Amino acid sequence: MKSESAEGAHGATEGLCHDDVLALEDTEEDLSSSESSCDYEDTGELKDKRRRKRGRRKRRRRRRRDSSSSIWSCVDLGSDVLRNGEDSPPPRNRRGSAGKESEAEESAVEGERESGDREERGLRDLDTNAKEKRSDSAAKEKCSSKRKEAKRSNRSETEGESNLTPRRSWPPTTSESPPPPPRPPARPRRPRGAHSSRHNCKQGNPTPVNSSGSADIACDSNKASGSGWLGWCGSPTSAKLYLVLAATSLVVYVNGVAGEYVHDDLSAVVGNPDVQGTTPLWRLLFNDFWGRAMADPASHKSYRPLTILSFRLTHWMWSQSALLDHLVNVGLHVGVTVLYARTLLTVLRLSLAQCLVSGLAFAAHPVHTEAVTGIVGRADLLAAAAFLASFSSYHRSMQPETRSREGLWLWWAGIWACMGVLCKEHALMVLGVCIVWDLVYTSPSIKQHVWDRSGLNTVIPLSRRIGRMMVLGLVVVFVRLLLMRTPPVFSDQDNPASFTKSRLTRFLTFTYLPAHNTWLLLCPSSLSYDWQIGAIPLVTSVCDVRNLGSLALYGGLALLGTSSLKWREREGRAIVWSLLVLCVPFLPASNLLFRVGFVVAERLLYIPSLGWCTLLGVGVVRMSSFVPEKILRRLFLAILLAWCLKTARRNLDWRSREALFISGVNTLPHNAKLHYNAANLYKDNENPAKAIRHYQEAIRLWWLYPSAHNNLGTILMQQGKHQEAEWHFSVALQSHPEHSPAARNLASLWAQQGRTDQAISLLESIFAPEDERAEEAGGLLASLYLQQGKVKQAEGVFLSLSAAQPSHPGILADYAALLHGLGRTEAAARHYEAALSLDPAHTRALKAYAALMSARDHHARAHELYTRALDREWDPDTATALAKVCILTGRLDQAHALLDHVTLLHPKHLAARVHLAQVKLQQREYTSSEEMLQEVLTEAPSHREALYHLSLVYSVTNRSDEAVGAATVAARACSDPRELCALLHAHHADLLHTLSHMEAAAMSYQLAVSLEPSLTRAHLNLGAIHHTQGRYHQALDHYKTALAQDPTNSLILENMEKLHRLMNFPARR
Repeated sequence: MKSESAEGAHGATEGLCHDDVLALEDTEEDLSSSESSCDYEDTGELKDKRRRKRGRRKRRRRRRRDSSSSIWSCVDLGSDVLRNGEDSPPPRNRRGSAGKESEAEESAVEGERESGDREERGLRDLDTNAKEKRSDSAAKEKCSSKRKEAKRSNRSETEGESNLTPRRSWPPTTSESPPPPPRPPARPRRPRGAHSSRHNCKQGNPTPVNSSGSADIACDSNKASGSGWLGWCGSPTSAKLYLVLAATSLVVYVNGVAGEYVHDDLSAVVGNPDVQGTTPLWRLLFNDFWGRAMADPASHKSYRPLTILSFRLTHWMWSQSALLDHLVNVGLHVGVTVLYARTLLTVLRLSLAQCLVSGLAFAAHPVHTEAVTGIVGRADLLAAAAFLASFSSYHRSMQPETRSREGLWLWWAGIWACMGVLCKEHALMVLGVCIVWDLVYTSPSIKQHVWDRSGLNTVIPLSRRIGRMMVLGLVVVFVRLLLMRTPPVFSDQDNPASFTKSRLTRFLTFTYLPAHNTWLLLCPSSLSYDWQIGAIPLVTSVCDVRNLGSLALYGGLALLGTSSLKWREREGRAIVWSLLVLCVPFLPASNLLFRVGFVVAERLLYIPSLGWCTLLGVGVVRMSSFVPEKILRRLFLAILLAWCLKTARRNLDWRSREALFISGVNTLPHNAKLHYNAANLYKDNENPAKAIRHYQEAIRLWWLYPSAHNNLGTILMQQGKHQEAEWHFSVALQSHPEHSPAARNLASLWAQQGRTDQAISLLESIFAPEDERAEEAGGLLASLYLQQGKVKQAEGVFLSLSAAQPSHPGILADYAALLHGLGRTEAAARHYEAALSLDPAHTRALKAYAALMSARDHHARAHELYTRALDREWDPDTATALAKVCILTGRLDQAHALLDHVTLLHPKHLAARVHLAQVKLQQREYTSSEEMLQEVLTEAPSHREALYHLSLVYSVTNRSDEAVGAATVAARACSDPRELCALLHAHHADLLHTLSHMEAAAMSYQLAVSLEPSLTRAHLNLGAIHHTQGRYHQALDHYKTALAQDPTNSLILENMEKLHRLMNFPARR
């Protein structure tokens, strides 16, 4: 009976093996994860016997069963039944012939009963205590407790029991329990730090998720996940993923950090008073991105105070440094890339391979060059970071486990969304993405429980979240419109399609532009910094082949949207999120909601590319299920390498203004705006031939291009081709009657030709004091009034400008210059002070005020003003003027350093070389000074100051004749300015007086005091000549004039006393 009981136990195990293989495969993880239930003691001999017995049984079963059955699964489940001690009969035969199967099994095991009896007897002899412990009741209680602790699935238990049919007495009637089968091999322990999976790592199961909500990357052998892709980073972890993406983002953009300020950087950063710190900090809340008041009708209406604040902080900490601004942008791009990868892992729960592909594509995509390497692209980087943070916070509020903190996470989502809007406007579209994502995410739960209470518990929080986001969006839009007041004003050159009269052309062009932007994401081979004026011709006909691109785009989006419903839940949601991020943030730039001031802007694709890269990552890894992974990996690596090289090459285009403009012309030679910018570059670089050629090409591409006509006319006027210049100015005014630069240039041309009345009439017709561009036209009109002697009318121009724009420092500086020219130096100084109080870094006011202070012998104040102007903007003329002040105040070392720097950077700067020779003269380096002056006179033989200082060198070295000759040439060649000419004539007279040429000296002194009456030394010396020649009354007049200018001069007082004694009357003071 004992041996029969043992055989019965094993026979039941065999029956389970034979019929429940599929059920065992489904519960393999639960069985293997449970611990061995009973603490049976087993000897080595018994193990060998049972191993041989199992081998014999296995060979017999293979002849009757499929080769896929597993003896270990049979033993495992059979031992589990033995542990539980349940009265479970063996399962039914799969074919329904239970009786025949039972007979076959009995005959199969009958021959082995004898050996089983011997085993039982041997076991009783080895351990008597074990027999007593292994009673039926004890085994049943102990095994049941072990089963509960291991948390075996109820499904495997019920399936195992329902398929068993009673065949014999169970459990055995003997008091001694049969020996247990050997334990199955233990599952290897997970390495420390690996994620704990809640699912079996088998094909078709969901991606394992750890307790923190991130995807389990240690156990994912799914074909769609592409396990071979994970080998790229060795042992895969999220930390390694972030490190790889951060390194890639840094490496591809590191060669662009050495660039300078180019294109829009000059207006938004260098020339923006809000960035330079010359305006109060609170003005950032009311000014646009370019430093103009939002209420101004001419404002661009781009409101980004947080971006401007970041520029201002970097300027405050490190001064104006393009290198540091570039480093900040690259650091922001690295942060956005890592945040994007974390969003894919924790929110979308994509596999590591999908996150790796998507992250690498985003990190190296060439279309991001304008946003990362262009400094003004910081607005897009900050907006993208706020976009991802807001979406992640909103997703956390949707989770059931955070239901108690839903309000807190919604607050954070709203705060991040508002911060994104303050960085760039289209970040507001994250609210739309969150709302649609919430509907998609919760729709399965609503459909499943639509009629019960749980569905209502889902709908109410959903409505609450969506309602709050909609209210927040409406509030932000209302405040934005309140700040803007009036819509921005754009021209046809900014957005030609929006100004065309044909509705069909507008519709076809606006539907094609998203397709063109999508093509830039697919194939970023042709990139440009500007896409205006002919870069993308209008789509005027339905037969245009570009309409196929539009159909392909919208058809592809519809196909992706419908196919996402058929994919697995995780990847389907990822596709929906990708489409939302790809399309919704692009809506403000699509001309669908309102007119925009551009055709295509590459930096606006920074946020939509998040969705595109996610589609790429999901699709590439999905393709690995039917495309060899080796081929797919190599293809993706080739594309990634091409993108990295394109990005690195594109970074070089953004390093300088010249490289950027030339690259634009090479990429889009049919773009008139790019030729116009290139012409401006060559004009600034003093290359008029190339500038004219590009201006003419821009006019050929767009005939009514007023700015190109105006600038071309300016160059022609400088070359003396007045008739051609006048024609271009006239065409510019015909195409754009309010083009003030063209009107001003035409008026200036007419003034040069003596047609002053026509010039004044033209300027009066366009002069509007409230216009921001009226400053230059008003200055020219005032100068023409002065030429005609109309001083009051000239002052009236500036008074009207000051009344219309009281906070404009440039107008006050121009009015101060007018007063200085009229000799009203005190009033001029007051207006300069007022201009600098409005803008302490106003360069023109600083330079002009410093010149005024220097002329009034306030050299300390002049030194301070010149230093401030030089700190604001380095200029060789300003540096030379500061060196002159240093010479006057005895700071020869500082003057020498300044002039050395100027001559090093600008070797042709004659004034700097002359003053450097003056410094060397005062430092008694006569030979070096003379050589430098001779070099200057070789290049400019009539250079007055060089001749003057050369004559001083000759005088000091006792070469009087040569000194007189140089001074004579300098005095005769001088006509303007009056102060310099007076100084030259006085110096010439001094030399003649030294050589006792009294009459000639007297004539030169007379010329000097007639040009500059305040020249004290000339009056004193001329009075001395008249004194010695007996012309006492004339001598007395000059002495009195000199004494009035310098009352403490002892030499004047002594000469006057001698003169009074000669004239025989008391001296008067």
